[in-house]
Amino acid sequence: MVGSEPFYKVVLRCSDGLLRDALANWIASLPGYDIAGAAATVDGLLRLCVLRAPDMVVVELASAGSEELELVGELRAVRPGPHLVGLHRALDTRSLASLHRAGVHRLVSTRYGVAGLLDALRDGEDAWREAVRGHGLSPREMEILALICAGCSAVEIAAELGISPHTVTNHKRRSSPSWTSRAAPRPRPRWAGWAAPTRPADAAERPPQRRRPAQPHQTGA
Repeated sequence: MVGSEPFYKVVLRCSDGLLRDALANWIASLPGYDIAGAAATVDGLLRLCVLRAPDMVVVELASAGSEELELVGELRAVRPGPHLVGLHRALDTRSLASLHRAGVHRLVSTRYGVAGLLDALRDGEDAWREAVRGHGLSPREMEILALICAGCSAVEIAAELGISPHTVTNHKRRSSPSWTSRAAPRPRPRWAGWAAPTRPADAAERPPQRRRPAQPHQTGA
């Protein structure tokens, strides 16, 4: 029935025109989502937020410099407050932690493709935001989970926060299983790109062949 499911307005900012159009078309194809506008500049994004009052904002973040942090602050001031999803290519753990503390709800590495972005959008749905508020996670646990979803390893998170990797793992384990299992994208193993030796496809199915004993050489009489 029409109107029975929630509908979320999304605005997007990406400097690359091809990527911007591709993301806008992909998000618009998702059930329950609509692109309310796409911008190439910061000013264009802020105008869209004022005019369209989006539920979610997807914004490309190249660094955690003063301009990017100022942008996050301005987006956080938009009312009603949208769910902020930051796209990054390869930011370090310190930059990601700074962006999260500034108010970015989810940070998504483009290395994970659209799967990570889809999880980040789903986390912005109204039912999920209410669950987070009553969920009992401490600010430290939320920070750790945000960095895990951004693509940081336990060792990198531990070094940035001044704790042990074991503590990071414990925080993750104590957090909501439903959140961590759905939200954290699965990175490819570091060795995934290496060319491992392989056998022919049917090698495992063929039984080993026994070598016949050599027959004595016979000569004619």
